[in-house]
Amino acid sequence: MEASIALKDISKRYPSGPALDSVTFGVERHTIFGIVGPAGAGKSTLLQILTTLITSDTGTVFIHGIPLHEQPGYIRSLSGYVPEQEMLNPDGTVFENLKLHGLLYGLSPQKATVRSRKLLEQFDLLEYAHDFPDSLPVSLRRLVSFARALVSDPDLLYLDEPVMRSDYRTRSLIWEYLHTQAGDKTVCFTTMSISEAEEHADRYIVLHQGRVLTDRLHEDIRNIIQRDTEYLLEFHPPHRRPKELLRDMEGVIALEEWDSRVSFHLERATDFLEVIRKIGVDTIRDLRVKEPDLNRIILDLTKEDIYE
Repeated sequence: MEASIALKDISKRYPSGPALDSVTFGVERHTIFGIVGPAGAGKSTLLQILTTLITSDTGTVFIHGIPLHEQPGYIRSLSGYVPEQEMLNPDGTVFENLKLHGLLYGLSPQKATVRSRKLLEQFDLLEYAHDFPDSLPVSLRRLVSFARALVSDPDLLYLDEPVMRSDYRTRSLIWEYLHTQAGDKTVCFTTMSISEAEEHADRYIVLHQGRVLTDRLHEDIRNIIQRDTEYLLEFHPPHRRPKELLRDMEGVIALEEWDSRVSFHLERATDFLEVIRKIGVDTIRDLRVKEPDLNRIILDLTKEDIYE
């Protein structure tokens, strides 16, 4: 598949140290691509380079086959960007923020108005059209920022932590749009959540200290998540028999027991539904699943030298 975005040996250094170190990858057209990494990994720097806000120290970026440094204005016109830090104009209403964005991207006043109203309606924001951003809760401001990035109908959509600090409704609206209505856009988003990338990205990379981990990472990640995921169950009394079943069940490891609660790990993720079936869902009062956090996963991965 043809690439919308191609990076070759992109590096960027700040006075405090390197942010990106020889980053190379490609993003296929019309796909949703995830960039996963902990805070300080270089995710935001990477998006700022792709959106022409800053330039790399070395390397080349190609957008639709065009070197970014040769036609930055044209490439900027193809791009929509939602930064991690909110950049709505506090002196303009929600509607004015969207319309002004369209005008700045070359839309006629009429088309900017039509596009803005359509997007406000699509994201259930019409009732806030004449409110100022600072009067809205954080989650709604995030949704307004997302809608604003779509006014120019960009070919490429860059989202820096798109659902951070968002409530369930906002997250659902954003992800639903990206999966069902983004059409022929190429979407590139950053996240600190492996599970979010697994769920929403067609493909993703992991950044660690400005470098990209190898292609075999995905299978390694799944193995680590499986090995380190903890399942916690609380049973309705009497609870002795479910615990006895767990003790004798193949694939259940690291079992710990406290009164009516147990915690355990599984050798294979597919065993979980079988465990629940054998125990009986009616015996369970509460169920929680705790996956290892990203820093733990990266720590396990980087015990070996698996960089490119």
